[in-house]
Amino acid sequence: MAAERGWFAARGIDVIVASFATPERLRPYQEIKQWPFPIYADPERRVYEAFELRRLRWWKLLRPRVLWKYFKLLVGGGKIQRTQGDDVMQGGGDFLVSNAGGLLYAFRSDDPADRPTVKALKRAVERLPR
Repeated sequence: MAAERGWFAARGIDVIVASFATPERLRPYQEIKQWPFPIYADPERRVYEAFELRRLRWWKLLRPRVLWKYFKLLVGGGKIQRTQGDDVMQGGGDFLVSNAGGLLYAFRSDDPADRPTVKALKRAVERLPR
């Protein structure tokens, strides 16, 4: 997403990340990732509640595509970052919201590997009324 930031910015779209982690826990993560977007701490999960992001069932963590995602990460030299206190059961999502607060696009993840591609997000933007 960082590589496509300019594409979204040219269309008047700001990328914002919300996390249920505390600001203290987000700082080291941002130092590693160096994302060029603002990251907001939402430890009370108000944003998650507003966007109806639910906690996942435990068996969704064991789906083949989730296991495959982590296998590829490990084989590729990455490592799974385990942080004490993280809620691996919290579902995530991707949303496009207008400046007036209207919801233009919603994607609620069904498991940790379930995210729209940047290409899918771009298609959603292109379908928006001008």
